[in-house]
Amino acid sequence: MALGYSDRSLVTRRRIKVALSYVTGAGAAFLSVIAQDTHGTALLSLATSAGVLAGVSALSGYSGVHRPRTERRTSHLKIPSRSEPFVGRDEELQSVAAKLRLQEENSGALRVCVIHGMGGVGKTELAAHFAKSRWDETAALVWWLKASTYELLTSQLLELAAFLDVPGHESKSVVLNRLWSRLREEPDWLLVYDDVQDRSLGPLRSEREDLRPFLLPTDVSGSVVITTQVINVLEKYDIAAERVGLRQLGPEDGLALLQARIRARDDGADDAEDTRVLDELGSALGWLPLSLVQAGSYIDAEGVPARDYLRKLRERPSIGADADATIGLAIARVVDQEPRAEDLLRLCAFLAPEGIPRQLLRDPRFRPLVPPSLGMLLAEEHGFSKVTRLLSDRWLLSVSRSRQGDAGHYSMHLQIQRSVKEGMDDRARAMWSQTIVRIVEAAFAEGAGASSGQAADEIGRERLMPHVQAIRRDIEEDGAWAVDPRGDTAAREALARLMHQAGDYQEHRGVYQRDVLSYYAHEAWIRANGIGGDRERIESLLDVARQKYRLADLEAAEKECGSLKAECEAVLSSCPPGAERSGLLRLHAECLLLRADVLRERVKFAEAEQSVVEAMGLFQEGGLEWRGLDRARTEMRLGQIHRNAGHLSRALGHYDTAGALIPPEDGEEPAEHALFRAELVFCKGILEQDRGNLEAAEAHLRSALSRFPPNPDSDNFETAQVEKFLADVVRRRGETTRALARNTRSPLARLRLSRSAARQLHEADRLLSQAVDQHRKRREAENHKYAACLNKRGSLRLAQGRPKEAEQDLLEAEAIYVTAYKADHPYRAKTLARLGEVLLAAGPAGRKVTLATGDECDAKKVLDMAEHIFVSRLGPCHPVLVAVYERLARCTADEAAAAALRRRAAQVREATRSAEG
Repeated sequence: MALGYSDRSLVTRRRIKVALSYVTGAGAAFLSVIAQDTHGTALLSLATSAGVLAGVSALSGYSGVHRPRTERRTSHLKIPSRSEPFVGRDEELQSVAAKLRLQEENSGALRVCVIHGMGGVGKTELAAHFAKSRWDETAALVWWLKASTYELLTSQLLELAAFLDVPGHESKSVVLNRLWSRLREEPDWLLVYDDVQDRSLGPLRSEREDLRPFLLPTDVSGSVVITTQVINVLEKYDIAAERVGLRQLGPEDGLALLQARIRARDDGADDAEDTRVLDELGSALGWLPLSLVQAGSYIDAEGVPARDYLRKLRERPSIGADADATIGLAIARVVDQEPRAEDLLRLCAFLAPEGIPRQLLRDPRFRPLVPPSLGMLLAEEHGFSKVTRLLSDRWLLSVSRSRQGDAGHYSMHLQIQRSVKEGMDDRARAMWSQTIVRIVEAAFAEGAGASSGQAADEIGRERLMPHVQAIRRDIEEDGAWAVDPRGDTAAREALARLMHQAGDYQEHRGVYQRDVLSYYAHEAWIRANGIGGDRERIESLLDVARQKYRLADLEAAEKECGSLKAECEAVLSSCPPGAERSGLLRLHAECLLLRADVLRERVKFAEAEQSVVEAMGLFQEGGLEWRGLDRARTEMRLGQIHRNAGHLSRALGHYDTAGALIPPEDGEEPAEHALFRAELVFCKGILEQDRGNLEAAEAHLRSALSRFPPNPDSDNFETAQVEKFLADVVRRRGETTRALARNTRSPLARLRLSRSAARQLHEADRLLSQAVDQHRKRREAENHKYAACLNKRGSLRLAQGRPKEAEQDLLEAEAIYVTAYKADHPYRAKTLARLGEVLLAAGPAGRKVTLATGDECDAKKVLDMAEHIFVSRLGPCHPVLVAVYERLARCTADEAAAAALRRRAAQVREATRSAEG
């Protein structure tokens, strides 16, 4: 059995992403110089040029097309299968229906009703009963979602998307957006979000740094019922909802539930204990429905008198309005009857409470990883079915059926999991925690858990992610064994592998980068405590540094890279020649290249170049195989550094060298070569844009765009990256054409040019709209790239005569840059330069806006801020200053001051031309 990481395609995709990271960068944009014509004056202005690709969905993953938005009706009911009687709650059922109906009459938008109450009070049963009655009434889509954690709810929503034939995509965010669009086509649908916990729907609006998507379709017309113990769960999200509170049953209904549960399997024979004893039992249990059902199940299955059960109950350490006492009695009796059931309970207690795949428990590949006694049970079809049926009868385990009627998944109530864990000593808890780690790691490596005919690796891992998250939480709360050098080395190694694989998978699916970082950080934490060798430890630390870079946490990333560099040097100083040394040398080189990316983003261009040169020296020193593609990417890296520094001729030289290292091939070339060639064309297009050669820039960018799947049908993020830059170039060419029209005397020529300018601006709007849509879907992972789109859209809106919208876009972008970077970063200065232009054009003179830093500024102050940042970070002769000085000249009524500013702009322009030779 292969227990290692076996998904070669995912590994390949991740390697390509790593290779691309130096192009995409942590930031949304790089500083560029662009020739444009504004108010008849040729200006060099500020623009952005991010890397070409943030992933590889252009070459791998899923693809699909959107269906036309016509109404359709999907008649399907998915609710938990329950065998217990439903008693009472008529008033609450009517209240849920009335509150949803009232919202529909008032707004017609999303209707939400929250059923809240303590654990075990019957929220799930009430919601299931309402859902069934709703389906009987409408025959529409009614779907149950387990929502106790963000990861589990995400997985459940992706399953709903698959059921509705929503086209797949590598990015979970894209699939969720497609699902919301698909729900717009469905009439009368109802989604039940069961067991919502604090923040399991996503981040609060106040948590601006947490950009994961919110998991309620708030802008879609439909109905949602939420069950939760958190009474104000939606108030924290500023979402209006009606509420229905549940308390314990009254004595009359509680007694009816007890009697019905005891008789449920007695063919109607009236042999229950007398009413007085049952009333006494119900009172002792606080009339809590979960406790009543478990008590009734015990009495019914064992055939014991209710007074005997009550006596046993009173012998327990605690009894009251919670289910601990009845759970303890049920577990004790089950273990007496079938000792092997205890092992199965303990195994499931360390998984997520919902969605435990039957295949995970029964797969013969994983049996060697569990204790022998449990392994024998899992291997016996009859014995396993007998034990799970026994646990289900005692309400210790729930069974969810597949569409074929088979047992598909199991669930264990959170209170039951807690009781099982509390019943173990420290040694037993560590042993079962380690067992689950081994099983889930092996299953994750195999992509287990998928249905036939589906993408096994993706669906299998997606269904396992809630259990990986449960393992991570358990390790954080009670995982001393994970870093104990005396502990189980094999289990600790499996845990390190699992954390790494989960990080890889989440990164591949475009998940919020801080979640990815958390998995890599856990791996590094484990490996720092003696698991694996130097190479594995350094690789894990490199993954952590890379994620911090992608999160734009540049100061921390630079510190991580510096520590890594020192550690690599220390390890290499005592490492003899051989394969291990060669591997360490390559890791050291990768560390230096990542450090160069970080330094470039921090505007430390000389240090960045030196870091790349050091890396090249390591490759040569180690005699490593240095493929043409590796060398070509390094040359492209140097080109990026020089372009950002304003050394455009030197940048072009490195791009040309990079292209020469990967010459065109006859026939079909490797996919990674085609990908690199697309990147190179893209980078050259941005470079021509920097030099003011807009016609050449447009030709390069259109060529790059033709190499990727078209949007919007493909929802391709890489296509969107190219579209946003092409849109900016087309917009500038449109402005130039419009300026020519204004200065043309011939009416016919003026009309022709005006129409041409209108077409160019229309095309820029179309391209940028698609790009903004794609970046918005991915903003939880790459918010800074979304900011770059807002910058470009701000300039486009100004060109379209919509200055208010332009101002809003630019202020939003400025806030993102202040959060992601710092207030003195050139990316923010770029936005300020564009905002200054908007304030100048829109008027009135002296009008002020409030920036993310709290400063109230008019056009002059905004441009003064931009000039200060550029000079202090990029130097007094960087070409981006040309546009700033020319705009500042328009801010003053003092002609002498304006002339001095225009001379300064001319001096910077001349210095740039001299540097270009």
